[in-house]
Amino acid sequence: MGIRILGLAVLAAALAGAARAEPEVLVKCDVPAPQAMRFTNADGWKPMANPDRAVTITRDRGKFAIQLDGEAGYASGSVFALPMDHIERFRVLRTDGAEIFHLEAGPDGQPILKRTIRGGRDGTHLYNIREMTLTHCPVVSSDVVVAKAGAGGGG
Repeated sequence: MGIRILGLAVLAAALAGAARAEPEVLVKCDVPAPQAMRFTNADGWKPMANPDRAVTITRDRGKFAIQLDGEAGYASGSVFALPMDHIERFRVLRTDGAEIFHLEAGPDGQPILKRTIRGGRDGTHLYNIREMTLTHCPVVSSDVVVAKAGAGGGG
């Protein structure tokens, strides 16, 4: 009898662990805007080709991760959610600058994802700010805040 109960307990724990095996998808966005923007002191804001194709941000037992698909795509587990409750933005520290991801309402009221790189250095080796936008976000968790259009969040 004791062995049967122990076996059931082990089975229940294994099933519970299997249920938690998949990270929770907090944000999933795709469909890049046709152009991104780049700022330098010399030229001001200028359009550029949008290098991003898709972004997926996940949470697994309190740890955040990001998968960026595009020309310079990457995956990182060094993601900070700010603040931890009612998340307004995600910060990723990278060698070419700090990246901020935040959601805001697009022109049609649907959420769009903006990625802002401040203090970054690209191939020109000039200080610049870059902002890329993904216009279709079919998955946005209720834990993530969607700001009003133009409210920012890239700070």
